[in-house]
Amino acid sequence: AAPGFDPAPLGARLDAMLTLMHVRRPDGGWLVGIPAFVVMYDATGFHGVARWLRKPWFARLAARAYPWLVRHRYQLPHTLIRTAFRIQGRACPAEGACRMH
Repeated sequence: AAPGFDPAPLGARLDAMLTLMHVRRPDGGWLVGIPAFVVMYDATGFHGVARWLRKPWFARLAARAYPWLVRHRYQLPHTLIRTAFRIQGRACPAEGACRMH
């Protein structure tokens, strides 16, 4: 987070935001954890991943794996991360917000 960022006026806690992915809905509410990833993957063109995450059994598995991935995210191969960002960049322009369908 940027120095001085305080999510409290938005109805969120910084420690929670640094632990689980948060996505702000157009109505001001929050999606947290796996539901946040579903809308992010859909908005950035990863529809197949979003489709899998909508399956209840896979969402439960992903929710269990997610804390491990967060703890080890800096150890993931850099080529994997760069590829994901390159693909995302095509679907979500840097100068604007991604659209949620």
